[in-house]
Amino acid sequence: LNATLSNLAFNSEGYLTIKAVDNVGNVGAMSSSTAYAVTQVRVVAGHDAESLAGATPEATWNIEQVVARNGIAFSDSPGGNYLDNAASAITLDAFTVNSNQVTLAFANKHDLESGYDFAYVEMAVDGGAWLEIAKYSGTEDWSMKSFDLSSRLTEGTHSVQLRFRMTSDYSIVKDGWYVD
Repeated sequence: LNATLSNLAFNSEGYLTIKAVDNVGNVGAMSSSTAYAVTQVRVVAGHDAESLAGATPEATWNIEQVVARNGIAFSDSPGGNYLDNAASAITLDAFTVNSNQVTLAFANKHDLESGYDFAYVEMAVDGGAWLEIAKYSGTEDWSMKSFDLSSRLTEGTHSVQLRFRMTSDYSIVKDGWYVD
């Protein structure tokens, strides 16, 4: 039996057991436990999205209280729906990395017109062009995302900048994108 677990926190470890339940509710015995460990990471840069310090918002981007997260997150449209023909971003200040083993991790939620309005996660290395890391459309509740950026970095020290960018078409607006 193989199983995949997602949304486990970095630097976590513990034990897992499985208990099977069939289609009529019969519960099997608990399996023996097995140890797990999630990748150990060292934070080289971070932003808690509790303020705009260390971030440059464009157009309507700002911070917003998010009850479901018990805190504050970046939002492309705080307090309402995004605009028609939106094209805006929030860019985090550059940070330095001296490794080619870099992982980007963040939580996000989006409610966008599927196939027409898009959210992009982008990075620039050493002041170069913006490179797309991820693209979202449609609706997704809060989830953790992580991306291995190693293939985009060479050995040595680099200046890295991250940008969360949202675009919309000329009709149908929704709640938008939250990034924490």
